[in-house]
Amino acid sequence: MPNIKVHSLISYPSYEECGASFRQVDFDCMKLVKCYKGNVINGFLTLSVNKVNRKYYQKDSEDLINLVNNSIARMIENISKYAVTLVPVPNSNATIANKEPFRTQLLALQISQILANGSQVQPCLRWRTPAGSAHKDGTSRDPQILEANLELESLPTNPVILFDDVLTSGGHIRACARKLRNAGISVDHAFTAARTVWQPADTMISVEDRDYSLDDPVITWDQF
Repeated sequence: MPNIKVHSLISYPSYEECGASFRQVDFDCMKLVKCYKGNVINGFLTLSVNKVNRKYYQKDSEDLINLVNNSIARMIENISKYAVTLVPVPNSNATIANKEPFRTQLLALQISQILANGSQVQPCLRWRTPAGSAHKDGTSRDPQILEANLELESLPTNPVILFDDVLTSGGHIRACARKLRNAGISVDHAFTAARTVWQPADTMISVEDRDYSLDDPVITWDQF
């Protein structure tokens, strides 16, 4: 099964393992991602926009979300100038029993409106049972296990692009891509606002492209 390419924008620091100290830019990126995920931020974060430094507080959360979504829309335009179907990766509580719009669905809708080229959002994937958080709840990140818990409620219209808020191990995106591919739906790209990083980087906001395998792991005996 061909790889899926994941495009991400913001570095989301998690330095517990390497023991690195947090810099101010790390705290600011954490607040930016928390805001994007719909969480309340304390204090403010500073961003340079159009070469002007600005402090953003909780009251400015919509401005921050719009800033991120505009950048993601531009990233998508670099892949396709034509209309696409954004399929949001369901949040952990987006189950087949819960038909309420979920957060990544609403964020994807904003991105499609910015694209303004006929792109649409199809929230066709939901969990059969609440997925939980691999980081908080210790639930599996294994794409095979996650895929088995996914329900494909309808077939999206090609071309399909997956969307999620934060990329950590890639398990959820890979599970969704596998579910779509196994139903005959072509999906080659996914976009996320942020990616978890395990050590400090010189530039915390930059476009990063990474390939993820969708194949089942195979035990290699060749070296024996």
